[in-house]
Amino acid sequence: MSHSPTLTNYDNHANEIALDELSQELYKLGYQGQIIFGLLIFLTTIPPLPLYSTLMVLCGYTFGVWEGFVVSYIASLTGAIVVFIVSRTLLRDVITKRFVHPIIAETKCT
Repeated sequence: MSHSPTLTNYDNHANEIALDELSQELYKLGYQGQIIFGLLIFLTTIPPLPLYSTLMVLCGYTFGVWEGFVVSYIASLTGAIVVFIVSRTLLRDVITKRFVHPIIAETKCT
């Protein structure tokens, strides 16, 4: 099943326009825009979403290489730390039951 080239090109172009408009609006907000970008990156870090890498690149495009790097680095690192802590504490039993062999889980959990 193939997609129509014009439909695909139109969809991609519409997405590019929407991302560019988002970029311009967040740039106008200054530090508030950086905080909003950081929150968006943080939220997409928790569940692995395809939008994560797009937001990282768009952050650099919007604020420049170094400012975009700092914003995206802090947001993604914070998100990764939160995911690690939640998985090690609140979701430990669920993860252990799902991914560890029953004999190993029994010896490690006791």
